[in-house]
Amino acid sequence: MPRKHHGNAPPLPDAFLARMRSLLGTSFQAWLDSYNDSPVYGLRVNRLKVTPYDFQSLVSWNLNSIRWCADGFSVDPEIRAGLHPYHAAGLYYLQEPSAMAVVEALDVQPGHWVLDISGSPGGKSTQIAAHLGGTGTLVANDPVATRIRALGENLERCAVRNAVITSSAARAFSTSMSGAFDRVLVDAPCSGEGLFRKTPSARREWSEAHVAGSANRQHLLLDDIAGSVKPGGLLVYSTCTFNIEENESQIWRFLERHQDWSLEPIANPVLARMHHLLPSSASEDDQNAGMVRIWPHRDQGEGHFVALLRAPETAHATVALGQGTTRRRTEKLPPLASKEWSDFHGAFTPGFTISGTLLRNGEHLFESPSPFPLPTPLKIVRPGLPLGMTSKQRFIPAHALALALRPNDVTISENLDFQQATRYLCGETLAISGPPGWVLLTMDGHSLGWGKRSNGVIKNHYPKGLRWQRTVGQTAAS
Repeated sequence: MPRKHHGNAPPLPDAFLARMRSLLGTSFQAWLDSYNDSPVYGLRVNRLKVTPYDFQSLVSWNLNSIRWCADGFSVDPEIRAGLHPYHAAGLYYLQEPSAMAVVEALDVQPGHWVLDISGSPGGKSTQIAAHLGGTGTLVANDPVATRIRALGENLERCAVRNAVITSSAARAFSTSMSGAFDRVLVDAPCSGEGLFRKTPSARREWSEAHVAGSANRQHLLLDDIAGSVKPGGLLVYSTCTFNIEENESQIWRFLERHQDWSLEPIANPVLARMHHLLPSSASEDDQNAGMVRIWPHRDQGEGHFVALLRAPETAHATVALGQGTTRRRTEKLPPLASKEWSDFHGAFTPGFTISGTLLRNGEHLFESPSPFPLPTPLKIVRPGLPLGMTSKQRFIPAHALALALRPNDVTISENLDFQQATRYLCGETLAISGPPGWVLLTMDGHSLGWGKRSNGVIKNHYPKGLRWQRTVGQTAAS
């Protein structure tokens, strides 16, 4: 049988196809035929900024709802939604539709403490934050330090104020924050078989050894992180791969090793009706109600596996929230820095209310979720929302603060049209008369970043690393 692939994409590996034929049986051909179809592209509206209803009234795009995510929509890639000012303003996150199912299964509620152990680049962390609605605490972690920057930028863009960013191994949370989290997300590193349609180059990296190595790391990761879950709390394990070794077998083996844990039925009504492990075993609802597979030939998206586990009601010793030792260089705001912040706050952001604790790390100021223990064994990369930095007895506001603000929070703002917003995002100055000082620049009332006005010209303070490159046909349509 010829192996189907697009254009110059590498073919699907023979050993992988043999595995999938064995796994899918009579559904194998339908799955293989799906590789001739275009992938589904999605965006998830950020409720911290706008409701799905209001967002749809802002754009003329053809959006189709994602069944398992009330905030999710499929979108035509030709729109280039990532190059629209609304994306820079954090109104939505571009996310693969099946990936949206993971957090929907986690059943995050306002006020929860949630740990995302592999948070980069931020899709699931920002989705968790939207469910928290500004309450509780999100710990967005990634053990690989080089991936932290993207995670921080996406949390900032989506106006997440109650997140702490860490870069620690899973075991550190079970030892230093034992039993602290109501919800834990383990989006496990995997062999990535579900990416083969959307990212054909990933096919070159597949091998039997890659599958085996991933499976070994996954079972160690599950054991290492289990102790961080609150007694009676929930843990979601997910992958974007197809094989049983990295999916169902991981759950069955975990439950054998931890017999006081259990599979938990998924509350999301759409996912609950989908808990088929394989196309041939959709009737095994009672035994496997806590596990869901999403298939490219059956559902809206690429391949994904999700399992929901509940920790025993009586478990390990727990951390008392609000207790713990802060890291050496992170401390409460000293009087001088407090005055600098207070002067700026009173002059430019009088409507912005601090809901956490003000902390300083060097010259940088943060709003940290309160209360939050910062145990010494954890590597705290960012203790909360960056507010800005003190320099020469003046305060320089952070881009993250701008994105967390609304026009009625500030004394001076300018609402830009599409062309002005595009020029701003490319780093250009803007000739707009008005009072001098810091200016919050917005589009349709949604913040884009800071400018500083002098003599009728607004100097651009959009971060240089985020600025768009102005090329013909690059930006999205208005």
